[in-house]
Amino acid sequence: MSWGYRIMLLFTGFAALMITLVYKATHTKYELVSKDYYADELRYQEKIDGMNNASVAGNLTVTNDTKYIQVQLPASITQQPDSANAWFYCKTNASHDVRMNVVFVNGLLAVDRTKIFNEQYEFRLQFVAGKKRYHYTQYIDLR
Repeated sequence: MSWGYRIMLLFTGFAALMITLVYKATHTKYELVSKDYYADELRYQEKIDGMNNASVAGNLTVTNDTKYIQVQLPASITQQPDSANAWFYCKTNASHDVRMNVVFVNGLLAVDRTKIFNEQYEFRLQFVAGKKRYHYTQYIDLR
């Protein structure tokens, strides 16, 4: 085999590799954590304040059974939350994310498991109780 054929084979292989890489890159699914990330970043100080308040108040107690995910507020939070938002954030598949407005009853929240996929989630809970904002983040494995 002469050098001309070897160089042509090398360039053909390189072109095939480039076409394969371009094909794979155009068919890769990229998901953002939030579609409105810029507005979320502007409100980030509220999240920091909520995390500081949550660390002072104590940890959530999360229990997971076959029917419900139960979240118990720390005993130091004596006032009932006015409004609460729960977000089950799945890092691997955005279509499995679940956001919901929730209501606490005597400091206890019960979330129906049938609404949530069997995945590993980052559970984010935000609420306001007694004019203080709280933000909790906890990992939950439902697999």
